[in-house]
Amino acid sequence: MPLLPAWVQGRTDIAILLQLRIFTPDKQWRLLPTRANGCPTLGLYRREVGEDGYQLSSLWVLGVEGEQIGSIVVFLDVASFTAFGLPSTIEEEAGGQ
Repeated sequence: MPLLPAWVQGRTDIAILLQLRIFTPDKQWRLLPTRANGCPTLGLYRREVGEDGYQLSSLWVLGVEGEQIGSIVVFLDVASFTAFGLPSTIEEEAGGQ
């Protein structure tokens, strides 16, 4: 999979990117923790409005520096995530959000 041409640096730019591309009103998210290469990692699950469950959409590997996140590497090839023990879908929690 080719790299996406994106580079974001700094808290303000990262917050803007997350607000405009990830945490939008038409999507809902769930995170499941795992590890990759000894690093804390999150499976990011997305649910579109009107859907019943959440679909695995990406894997976020966090580079930790001290007590802060120093880098995030995002992988989008969902087919390769089975090695991380993440289900491809998760159901909506009782009571829904």
